[in-house]
Amino acid sequence: MLPGSDSAAGKAVYTIVAVLVVGFCLTRMTSSCSRGTGQEEVTYTLVCDKCGAVEEGRTLELNADGSIKLPAKCSKCGEMAAYLIFTCPHCGKPIPMDPKNPPKVCKHCERDLAGVME
Repeated sequence: MLPGSDSAAGKAVYTIVAVLVVGFCLTRMTSSCSRGTGQEEVTYTLVCDKCGAVEEGRTLELNADGSIKLPAKCSKCGEMAAYLIFTCPHCGKPIPMDPKNPPKVCKHCERDLAGVME
């Protein structure tokens, strides 16, 4: 038995608290479901396809379906050319990668990336 719950006032207080807690939980569940993923932003490391600048810890917005909004604006050159970073398994250099259209060849060493990006 909870302290004070044997009195009428105690029962009323516990009832009000319980209703508020349940209401809060339902509100949180509904609001996260309406966003789809429960997140509106995520953090990634990006590389610019124009100037090659690498930016760690970049926060990106998500689309309604949970996919990442790309390309992003490069913080160095200002172009809308920043993509997720992928390191070439052959030369080790950073390659810009759009998950919807992955590169077929490394832009640095020109080696085939078939099967690597899948």
